[in-house]
Amino acid sequence: MCLESVFIAQKIVEELSSFIAYTNHFLNYSKVLMIGYGIFGRSVVKKLSGYKCDITVYDTDELIRDAAENEGYHTIKEIQSEDFYDHQIIIAMTGNKSFGLKELKRYIDSDADEILLSSGSSKDIEYKDILNLIQDPSDSGLEFILEETGSFYEKYSVSNGERSKYIYIIANGMPVNFIRKNVISLTDKMVDLIFAEMAM
Repeated sequence: MCLESVFIAQKIVEELSSFIAYTNHFLNYSKVLMIGYGIFGRSVVKKLSGYKCDITVYDTDELIRDAAENEGYHTIKEIQSEDFYDHQIIIAMTGNKSFGLKELKRYIDSDADEILLSSGSSKDIEYKDILNLIQDPSDSGLEFILEETGSFYEKYSVSNGERSKYIYIIANGMPVNFIRKNVISLTDKMVDLIFAEMAM
């Protein structure tokens, strides 16, 4: 896991930086909310530190939050309206549904006007609730309008009838390191090292 997380994190950050550029945003110096500080989330945060990102870590596990704090990162135990910032990049890496209707409503109530949602998980479940709401927003009290479609992103306006905000969904909520065709996430030589580590 030590070797694999480093290689995966490198690819996630590379692809995310590339995809964000299509939205006319940039990764360097950005505010980032990392959802999940497990082995892979932690490795991504380490890579992002080289991009001079302002990182906040959200994890439901107190011990993991303590570990992130001991490593110098600001942590939160729940996502509140005050935790959103304009042009903020949100990276979900829990392997579970981690950003849904509750978080979206808190974002709408925040001072931020647009955020970017991305996933570094190996599953496509992190933003499943949001994607389902876009298809069928009934009973949510929200309205979604597709404002823009570009390479590897969609931009939506989301309104609760009183306030309207923007969300960019990067790579349709899929893991950014798996979305591009003919792009290798891990080379054979990387996999050889990982298997060697496992064997040891």
